[in-house]
Amino acid sequence: MDPTFSKFIAQGQITVSNMILHHYVQLGLTNDEFILFLQISSSLQSGNDFPDLEMIAQRMGIKNTEVYDLVHQLLAKKVLTITPVSEQNGKQHDRYSFELLYRKLTALEEKSQKDEADHSVILEKEQVYNQIEEEFGHPLSPIEMETIDSWLKEDNYSPELIGAALREAVLSRAYSLKYMDKILLNWEKQNVKSAADVANLQTKRRQNFAGNKTENKKQGNQSKPKIPLYRWSDKPDK
Repeated sequence: MDPTFSKFIAQGQITVSNMILHHYVQLGLTNDEFILFLQISSSLQSGNDFPDLEMIAQRMGIKNTEVYDLVHQLLAKKVLTITPVSEQNGKQHDRYSFELLYRKLTALEEKSQKDEADHSVILEKEQVYNQIEEEFGHPLSPIEMETIDSWLKEDNYSPELIGAALREAVLSRAYSLKYMDKILLNWEKQNVKSAADVANLQTKRRQNFAGNKTENKKQGNQSKPKIPLYRWSDKPDK
């Protein structure tokens, strides 16, 4: 094996989350601060808890004072801490820690997910508005919008369930939110929460209707009086 390649392998690798790589600017780090983070992280992962800053300055090609300033900046931004670590022999040594940085990264990701969820809710609400306006043939009034918002936020009706209620109203030619509200309340009493539940409910109704129709037909046949057959050709003898 080539000696240079062997040395390259022996040096090991640093593991850095892509989330930090993609969001370090949003976390408030400059490019130089991020490079310093990589340098310190490399030492930490190699087992060196408190690397020599002068050595890091040489690697980064900057002055020692600049590295010290960068460390103070990371401490001030509360993404780097220096904590004492107890050894087995009772002695203590300092250790760099980026735990606060990882906490900020977690908070940033949670906020991003919340923002995406909020944006999705807004899009779904606008879609419900558009569907109802299209079927009703007129723009929604502020009061009608408040009613729909109440369905979504307070009653927790899903957009698909509201869409199913809209289809029922259109089929009944009842272009009214009050009619839709009655449908939704009726479904709520029957624990109907999705379009699939609506389909199951409609299937059961059709089956019950067909069963009742068959039963009524049987009962109707049974209630008819029996008429004796009489052949007019059989005339009584005189």
